Amino acid sequence: MDSTTTEVEETRTARTYLFSIKGIVKIMRLILTVTSLTLFIIAQAPETYIVVTSLEAITGLFFLTLYVLRLDLLWKCLFWPLLDILNSVVGIVFLLVVSVLAMVPETQVLTAVGGIIGIVATIFTIADTALIYRKLMFNPSGAYEKKQSHDKKHRLRRSHHSRHSHHSHHSHHSYHARFPQETNEV
Repeated sequence: MDSTTTEVEETRTARTYLFSIKGIVKIMRLILTVTSLTLFIIAQAPETYIVVTSLEAITGLFFLTLYVLRLDLLWKCLFWPLLDILNSVVGIVFLLVVSVLAMVPETQVLTAVGGIIGIVATIFTIADTALIYRKLMFNPSGAYEKKQSHDKKHRLRRSHHSRHSHHSHHSHHSYHARFPQETNEV
């Protein structure tokens, strides 16, 4: 990891994370999941609904606490963004199934409302996964590192392009010098 990236990560505070787009999405995901869980408990929904939403709420709280307290910087033995993505993908599948099943016509009103809120929580989980994926794919080591590598690629592409256009111009002339065009004179 670059020293600049480490400095950026180390200046991250709980406040900056909580008010960042990633923090807001995680908080909304947690709030919606806990709300859905509460409605399932009040409506005495099937235990499966309660267990799945409980598990999602607990793991959501775990990752939020991990990032707020900056424990991901202390425990570097695990690649936390990848674990977060795996958790989110599993959460999307389970929350979506439970939420759709909770809205079948025979259920109570509170269970159906819990299912609707669960679908909204699933949407926030998808957004959270997309944010983490974008960070991993397009900016794995911080903004400074990406910009620097982008500039380097741009410079290489530009010099490569000018070299090729110059080279093709010369090769075109050398071809005509070696093989003059034939005329159709009789």
